[in-house]
Amino acid sequence: MTIGKLKLSEVRGDVRVGSVTGSSGTIHAIKETDAGGRNVPYCPTRSKTPLRSWGQAHEQKPNLELCIKCSKLVPTGPVEITEEAVEIPGLDRTVTRRVATPVTGTTEEKETQAVAATTMNKAAQDKAVEDIKASIERLSSLIAEGKDDAVKELKEEITAATEAITGRGAAGIKPTLRTEVEKAVKDAEKAKTAADKAAKDGKGAKTAKGKEVANLATTDLSKVKELPALYAQGHDKIVAAAKQKFAAGTDVAVILVAIRSSITDKDGDPDLPAKQQITRDGATDLYGKLREKLPEPGEDKEADIVRDAIDGIATDARRAARTVTVEYVRKLDVEPDEKSETYQEDKKLLEAERAKYKNALAMFPADYMVEDKDHLGNLILDKGGNATQRPIKWSERVFDYYEAKGKPIARITRAEQYAQERKAKAERKAALAEAVAAGEISQEEADASLSTPAEDSKESDPIKRLKNSFEKQIKETKRLEDDDEKATRKDDLISLLATLRKEINSI
Repeated sequence: MTIGKLKLSEVRGDVRVGSVTGSSGTIHAIKETDAGGRNVPYCPTRSKTPLRSWGQAHEQKPNLELCIKCSKLVPTGPVEITEEAVEIPGLDRTVTRRVATPVTGTTEEKETQAVAATTMNKAAQDKAVEDIKASIERLSSLIAEGKDDAVKELKEEITAATEAITGRGAAGIKPTLRTEVEKAVKDAEKAKTAADKAAKDGKGAKTAKGKEVANLATTDLSKVKELPALYAQGHDKIVAAAKQKFAAGTDVAVILVAIRSSITDKDGDPDLPAKQQITRDGATDLYGKLREKLPEPGEDKEADIVRDAIDGIATDARRAARTVTVEYVRKLDVEPDEKSETYQEDKKLLEAERAKYKNALAMFPADYMVEDKDHLGNLILDKGGNATQRPIKWSERVFDYYEAKGKPIARITRAEQYAQERKAKAERKAALAEAVAAGEISQEEADASLSTPAEDSKESDPIKRLKNSFEKQIKETKRLEDDDEKATRKDDLISLLATLRKEINSI
C-alpha cells in the first residue's frame, strides 16, 4: 500500500510538529534541534526561515495532515499522557504541562528510506491526481501571497506525490501533472508581478463597467494633521524603549563578564577578551540552559515572550560587554569605604578579584612607577609643565599586562571612544577652516578632505564601488582583535545587508 499523508492523530503523540510559515504552512514533524537551536524536520526539506514548533502532536487538531515526506519517516504508536508542574524562570510562576510518553513496545519507527510503492489501481490514481490538483490550486494562492518558503515546500510535495504515482497509465499522467504545475506557477507569478506593479504605480481598482475608482491614498505626509503629535509620542516611547534595552543588555553583560573572569586561559589569566572557545561556550550555555527550562512554545504566553526575546538580549549584552569589561577593570582601583557597614566583606571581594591577576602583579609590581595620565591617556603635568609619576594603578596593570601578552582588551568605553572621535573630527574641521581662511586651500578641498573618500573612489562603476567598500568593511572587521567589537560589527553588517535587500526588493 502506498503511504500518503498522515493525520496528526496518527503521529506518535510526543513528536513535536510545526511549520515554517505559521498556521497556513505545510506541517512537518520535528526530529531534533541542531547546534544552532533550529528545529530539524524528519524529511529532507530545508528553508531559510526557521521551522517553528507548535508543540506536541497530541495537542494539535487531529485532522490536520503531515507533510508527505515526514509521513514516511515519523514514528507512530500510542502514548501515555501525564501532567507535571513546570516553573517558569524569572516569572515566579508555575504552569501545568501535559507530557506524552510512548507506551513501551508499541512504537512503530519508520525506516529512513522511503517505503517502496506498490502498483496503484485506477481508484488510487484518481485520488492521487485529485489531491495533487488541489495542491496546485493552493500553490497558486501561496505565490500570490508571496509566501516563498511555503511555495518551495509545496512544490517539493507535489513533485514527490507525482513521482509516487504508479500503475497502468502512470507514464502519461506524470508529464501532464508536471505541465499543469509549470503553467500554474508561470500564470501565478505573472499575475503577482502585474499586481505588484499596479500597486506600486498607485493604479486604482476598476469597477465592473471599466471605470477607475478614485485613488484616496495619502500622498503628502505634511497634510496628515495627526502626525506631529503621534511623532512626539513615538519619540518618547522610542527613547524609553532604547533606555530599557540598553539597561537590560548591560545587566546581562555584567554576568557575561563575570563568566569570563571565572574562566582562565593557558597563562592562568581570566579570559576577559573571550579568546577561547570554552569561554564563548559558557555564554552560549547561559542562554541555552534558560531555553531548556522554558515550557514548549504555546504553553505559556509570558514564557514565549522570554524565548522570542533571548536572541535580541544576547546581541545587546554582547554590545555592552566592552563597556562593562572596562568598568570592571577600573573598579579594581577603587578601595572600599572604611566607614561602610560592609567594609570587611567589600574588602575581601576586592582582594579576591585582584588575586585573579597575580601574573599582572608579577609583571608590574606595586612599586612600578608610571607617568600620570587620565583615563583617556592624556598626560597630567605639574606646575612646571613636566610629566608627573606615580605608582601604577591596578587597572593600568591589568590593561598593560594583557596588551604585553598579546591579548589586549579595550581601555575605554564605547561612549568614550565616540567622544574621542567627535573631538578629533572637530579639531580637524577647525584646522581645515584655518587653512581655508589663510588661503592655503579652497573650501572645496577642505570639504573633500573632511569627507575622507574611500580608497576605491576612482572606480567609476557604482556597483563595483559598493562591492569594494563592503569587502573593505569585512576585511577590517576580520582584523579586529576585540571579539565583542568584531561580533558587533558583524551584526551591523548583517543588519545593513538586510536593509539593502529590502530596498532592492522594493524597486
